Amino acid sequence: MRNHRPLISLIILCSFLFLSACNDENEENIQSFSDGVSKSSFQLATASSVSNDAMAESDSGAEATIVDRSKLGDRKVAENHSFKIELQADQLQARMMTDYQTCLSLGCEIMNSQVRSKRSATLSAHVPPDKLAAFFKAIESGSGEVKEHQVSVYDETNNYVDTAARLKNQMALRDRLSALLQKESVKSVRDVLEIEREMTRVQQQIDSATGQMKALETRTSMATVNVSYDVPYFARQDHYERLKTSFSRAWRGLVQSLDEVIVFVGTALPWIPVILFGFWVAIRVIRASFSGGFKLFKKKNKDLAQG
Repeated sequence: MRNHRPLISLIILCSFLFLSACNDENEENIQSFSDGVSKSSFQLATASSVSNDAMAESDSGAEATIVDRSKLGDRKVAENHSFKIELQADQLQARMMTDYQTCLSLGCEIMNSQVRSKRSATLSAHVPPDKLAAFFKAIESGSGEVKEHQVSVYDETNNYVDTAARLKNQMALRDRLSALLQKESVKSVRDVLEIEREMTRVQQQIDSATGQMKALETRTSMATVNVSYDVPYFARQDHYERLKTSFSRAWRGLVQSLDEVIVFVGTALPWIPVILFGFWVAIRVIRASFSGGFKLFKKKNKDLAQG
């Protein structure tokens, strides 16, 4: 075993060096990713069916990405904006609530708002198109820095027309089935049940198409704005946070273990006398059995010796 100690020590040393190299590489990857995000600028992606001429004309800023709906005619367009804002941890909640209140004052429909610890927060809302410029000004003038603004514009005209036509046809079919059910020629129970079953199926199709129409109306009549608030990543601070979390989890684990031990002892305590008595009886029986067997063995040996 002593002869193998140098080899084992060499293997352990190589393992530590390998793990350290991997850790350094991961930190470099994280740093390069963070640099790429910090340098990302405004990105604009529009559907091919929507001309760039429909974008509002403005000198600079997020207002340049607002769709000029006066140039769209009868088309149904879904306009989506996504902002990414970086700010300090102590500014996170106040900034998100300020944007929340501003959006409400502009007549927005809030879909979701959430603050996750001190690291990030999100805000999603449907904003009236004529209030987008004011909301964008509030976003750009708030605390923190807008690191990214992505825009997507989709032409939903065909989808809207198809859904409306399907809804119209299903409603007409339902009316015909209802009229058929009132005819005197339909008297058998079987025919009535078949018509009612078909009417139920058609009504389900109508409800589904109606829901799709409402969703399309909301998506195309208002602009969807998603704002994410992020606190920049600091490795040193994160390590301290991890250490605090580890101590906290260890303390909670200790308290939970003590709680389980107390519960176990309290549950088992009434049965301890019963268990001890059972052991005592078992030992007495075993001893008696061994003692009886030993005496019988000695008697047989004695008889054999006398015989």
